[in-house]
Amino acid sequence: MKPYHHHHGDIPPSNIPLLTCALLAALTTGGPTYAFGLYSSELKEMLQLSQSQLDTLSSANFCAGLLTWIPGLLVDRYGVKFSLILGGGLGATFMTAYWAVARQLIPVSHHTILPTLCLLGVLIFMTNGLVIGSIFKLIVATCAPHTKGSAVGAAKGYVGLGSGVYACLFRALKTPLVSDLDFLPLAAILAVVAGSLPAMMLLPNKAELDHILDTTPRIHLDQTTAQHLRFLYVGLIGLASIVVGTTLASLGEDSYHDEEEDAEFQTATAHPQYGRALLVITAWIGPILGLLILPPKSRWLHDNHYEEISHEEVQDIRDIVASIVEYGSTDQDDDEEEDEQQPFNWKPLSKSSSSPALAYGAEITQSVQIKSDAPEGMLGAKIRRSECIPVPNFTLREMLQTTPAWLFLWIAIIRVGGGTMVTNNMGQMVESLHLIPMHTTTPASLALFSVAQAASRVITGAVSDSALSWNIAWQYTTKSGDQYELQGIPRPAFLMVASLAGVLAHVFLSLTTTRNFFLLGVCFSGAAFGMIWPLMVLIVGEVFGTANMGANYMLYDGISSAFGTLLLSKFVTQDVYERHIESEGSRTCFGQQCFFGAHIIIAILSFTCVLASYWFYIATRHAYARRREPESP
Repeated sequence: MKPYHHHHGDIPPSNIPLLTCALLAALTTGGPTYAFGLYSSELKEMLQLSQSQLDTLSSANFCAGLLTWIPGLLVDRYGVKFSLILGGGLGATFMTAYWAVARQLIPVSHHTILPTLCLLGVLIFMTNGLVIGSIFKLIVATCAPHTKGSAVGAAKGYVGLGSGVYACLFRALKTPLVSDLDFLPLAAILAVVAGSLPAMMLLPNKAELDHILDTTPRIHLDQTTAQHLRFLYVGLIGLASIVVGTTLASLGEDSYHDEEEDAEFQTATAHPQYGRALLVITAWIGPILGLLILPPKSRWLHDNHYEEISHEEVQDIRDIVASIVEYGSTDQDDDEEEDEQQPFNWKPLSKSSSSPALAYGAEITQSVQIKSDAPEGMLGAKIRRSECIPVPNFTLREMLQTTPAWLFLWIAIIRVGGGTMVTNNMGQMVESLHLIPMHTTTPASLALFSVAQAASRVITGAVSDSALSWNIAWQYTTKSGDQYELQGIPRPAFLMVASLAGVLAHVFLSLTTTRNFFLLGVCFSGAAFGMIWPLMVLIVGEVFGTANMGANYMLYDGISSAFGTLLLSKFVTQDVYERHIESEGSRTCFGQQCFFGAHIIIAILSFTCVLASYWFYIATRHAYARRREPESP
């Protein structure tokens, strides 16, 4: 692979190598973050930890979310290439150190081992922040608005699939002599191979990237086509199918042979399954590297491949141009203040005499730039001009002075905390219910949770985008007598769906006692957990403005992970678990009651989120409405 460089002449620079690098790194962030439950039981047994100490370890990782603004500052200051290389390298170093301390290869006294592991967990989470900040900055900065939403959705999908892919890969390579803690060196290797090395090979340095962004319109820099995004989503579906398929196959094999007490099978599984591991890696990396092979947009233009553009795509572009002609401003020196007051305005760029017409038809002779905060849907979806009233750009301080900001923060804390409670305690839940075989049920549960949340992230973003333009309209009147009209379903309405899904998922998990129903409950919980992440990103920008979105969004991302995990995964779950340990001096609880109370408490808190979501929807629907002029008498 050639290093990325700025092209001159007829061929424009391309964001495809940058997008490839971002997507390769995306999966490495979800693996270490949500896979603590994979090795927590062995960590507890090897170091003779109590459940309270184990919960402290799991919570410490997410409490680092309070400091996620620091990696963001480093990304802005030193650039994405430096941050990805540093994040991958340091992350691998800290994960290796964590493994060495946990395996007692590095001698640490019993009194200091817990704070040492907590510190290493915080450092791993912080380096993860460097990688995540770089990924989404690359995508947002280099993708045009009509592809940005799909690219972000794909990256979110890979982040969500991370722990499932890692668990599936580790399961394929694990033998009876391999400790669950050996998952950490595997994650360290992948952090370098899929994070740092592609950044070295494909990314420009900060000065070069800034020059490209300053001199190249996004519509030209974004060289992705519908083929690239379709290929990417097919790859995501294939990867999720392989994770689910191999997981269920492993469960079926282990269950059958455990019942038959097949000694020959036990001998066969003593060797790594390299074929299965290779299949998982190919399904992960293959579609992403395939983006570099597919023809970029400029190739389609120069080769005049008009015949492969569908009639629907031609009509979509003509609709965009019609919107520009009817609503857009042709004055390129519009007042900045007026421009900010039209959050979804269409604005044409100057005509280009040197480049051919766009590939969608010769009638279109000028490039179009859509404002960066326009609604972004899946490619192929009809793009419409929003008639929303202007939304002010809140600073962080101004945002926190509003009631909706605190309502949204409560919803985010409970929904994120409910998900991390499941991932952090997966091993203990399997152990307490005695779901045999435990050595395969725990990674299978993590894999299914990962696939469910990844699918939920992608689908929620796409459906909530589409819902904004559904043919549904109703009117409402404020207390001051102003009349508004809503077209479609505002995005905050999906918070009610996510919260209700959380209620049902945790009630279901509280009642499960068998392996199959437990796995089904894990899938429900993963889907409910995944819904909040795209909604969090999109709603913050649409309700509180995009000018200060970095600070505003990172507040929700960090606070929800820190306080949600601390409140639900540690304090609530730990208290319920330890109250039901029957044997005096034992560190392990057995039975349905070990987590029953924790699930019920989270279900009740999630129901308060349903009510808070409705309140938040009523308070913020003006951001998605247009004011109706009073009718003449």
